[in-house]
Amino acid sequence: MPEQALELIGSRVRKLREEQGISQENMARLCGIERSYYGRIERGKANIGIELLLRIAAALAVGLPELVIDVTEEICRRG
Repeated sequence: MPEQALELIGSRVRKLREEQGISQENMARLCGIERSYYGRIERGKANIGIELLLRIAAALAVGLPELVIDVTEEICRRG
């Protein structure tokens, strides 16, 4: 289940970033992390903490719930 959650969050972050036309490189810079680490986040290969999740939300100008609402619903649906 944790891996699924990370993949779902990464997909959501990627979708929002692409909708806003922000490159991975710029997102990484806005979040204060390396681009390669940011790429691992989008692929669901990095277990990030709440602080970084909040920085990602701020960089995307969205609230934290917008990043995780679909993820929460999907995890509950899969049971």
